[in-house]
Amino acid sequence: MEMYHAYPCYDCQNEGYISQLKASVTEKSYLSATCQRGHHVDIFTSTPLFAPLYEHAMQAHISHNYFESFLSAYSALENIFRIASQANIWMYSNRDMTAVDKALKFGALLSSERCQGNFYTVAAERFPKRFETITEEFNRLVSVRNKVMHGSVIPDEGRSMQALMTVWKVGVICLYGWMENGGSVIQYYQMTRSNYDLSKRSEHVSAQKEIEAMPHPDPMKIGNLCYYLSPLSEVRGLLGSINWDRKFEDANGQPDFEAVLDSQLKVTFEQLIQQTPPLDTIIKKSIKR
Repeated sequence: MEMYHAYPCYDCQNEGYISQLKASVTEKSYLSATCQRGHHVDIFTSTPLFAPLYEHAMQAHISHNYFESFLSAYSALENIFRIASQANIWMYSNRDMTAVDKALKFGALLSSERCQGNFYTVAAERFPKRFETITEEFNRLVSVRNKVMHGSVIPDEGRSMQALMTVWKVGVICLYGWMENGGSVIQYYQMTRSNYDLSKRSEHVSAQKEIEAMPHPDPMKIGNLCYYLSPLSEVRGLLGSINWDRKFEDANGQPDFEAVLDSQLKVTFEQLIQQTPPLDTIIKKSIKR
């Protein structure tokens, strides 16, 4: 299965057409996308890589491709570890992105074992109340993953479901258990990372005055660079906004993120599946608008 995100084509909209950009997901900090009418754009998004990896795993599960679903979910989990470790270095270095780059350059955040060890340190410090949940869930999944990789176990529907639920729990703990100034540190880091990578592109530098003069619509496009474009398909709930009500407020009327986290962790697998219709269905609906 190809892993990609679909986006509305900004150029086609300006020309009176409805079209979609198809962006293959890679390890790069941006997505290269082309629409059916030939428009090309590099998309810089605030969506962490683990989100499309997780959605791909969900789509594979829906298609009964349990082997791919299991491995994609596990990749999403390791990407959560990597991004959380990067965000922690960024926070400790007074939000210095060059410190993260140095850690990446010298391999401190590249190997799976180092990222796992770094993440345990992050989890114990940043969300200690949930540390036990994370380690228990992860250890169970690692045991199955090792058997899969050595050929003694083949992922079936149940093992795929277990992997998806583990990633869900660890993901929401990272997103809603590590907050600062009312926002998710992970998402804040990813947005800053995209801005940092974008600032080094020659097109962005040459258009800096034009960018600063714009009212910053969403989406914003300069040349072949596009900023903060929202995909037609997203990991609903995991990266979506929370609709606050009184049960998510403390006695002083302030957001109670622990209550949010508890509610998210109670989501069932059936509810996750209902939130994830097949990607082709989402795309066809968007084109028929």
